[in-house]
Amino acid sequence: MNMSHPRDARHHGNDSLSPHRFLYELEQPIKAKIEAIARSYGAGSVEYSEQAETQIERYARQGFGGLPICMAKTQYSFSADAAVKGAPSGFTLPVREVPLPALHQTRTACACL
Repeated sequence: MNMSHPRDARHHGNDSLSPHRFLYELEQPIKAKIEAIARSYGAGSVEYSEQAETQIERYARQGFGGLPICMAKTQYSFSADAAVKGAPSGFTLPVREVPLPALHQTRTACACL
């Protein structure tokens, strides 16, 4: 099994393997994918830095819009604020940058909060 490709990813919740399912369709725009992930964490909205906006626009022009998105966030809270414990909802999730690990074969764009 090649875990680096989304079609081949599997999860091991029981004895049978089931296909990996994203929270979004791969054909959706990059921002729609990021916002779907943010909503799953309880965010009410997403705020993009100028750098993130520029990166997203460039990746879409370069044909990378169909990549899956992997988001990194604080380990202490579902929000972007480490001081807010637990699972808050309705917060604004800031996205500082959206690096494309082009030198890796993960085929994933990462949104950094």
